[in-house]
Amino acid sequence: MVKVPCGAPVVGSVAITESPKAADVTRGKVPLSIVSKNSIKYLLKEVRRWGYLHGLLVVLARVTNGNLLLAKVLTRRITMPTNDPINPELDVRQASVAEIQRACRDPELEVTISFTKQAIAREDLCVAAFHNDKMVAYSWIGFHGAPHGQDLFVEVSSPYVYIYKSFCLEEYRGLALMRDIGWERDRIVLARGGENTLGFIELHNRPSLRAYAKAGGTVIGYA
Repeated sequence: MVKVPCGAPVVGSVAITESPKAADVTRGKVPLSIVSKNSIKYLLKEVRRWGYLHGLLVVLARVTNGNLLLAKVLTRRITMPTNDPINPELDVRQASVAEIQRACRDPELEVTISFTKQAIAREDLCVAAFHNDKMVAYSWIGFHGAPHGQDLFVEVSSPYVYIYKSFCLEEYRGLALMRDIGWERDRIVLARGGENTLGFIELHNRPSLRAYAKAGGTVIGYA
């Protein structure tokens, strides 16, 4: 359930629903692609990354397969980027199917074959940053929507696109890679007739919330 406060902008072309059983093959009950999510190692990694309180919230949300969702729902109107890349030494582009499949073999990237097969079947796109041809960060675009956890499906229709599953390797964090990815993503979306993005950002993820606000994002509700 998404709670939208009074006076918030109306997003008429967005629906968040329970995943219908008949659509499980194409939309998928997609497991969260977290490596060893029930392990002590995983717990310690999240606590180190987010701090004790926020790290525990992350673990609770993820080990329940998204049934516990503590996130802001945000939207942003897209404008044509005019910025120079922040990291010109990296190559930011739409990832090919072969590059995505190669990323599935790297557990650090937290993306699975099952997830990518279903994303590609929905014609979702992956925009990624590459360093020496190695994928180091990525973000996915859903033009019709995508699963969130096992039991929710976020549906969007033009002119909205759904931005989901953004990730950056630990050693590349702090370089503003997601800004470079976001600008390339905006170019791709505009070229395909999109005008607005929709996304969920979990409450503990303060860097992403600050970045989204800086980019002109607006909070329209909570989930």
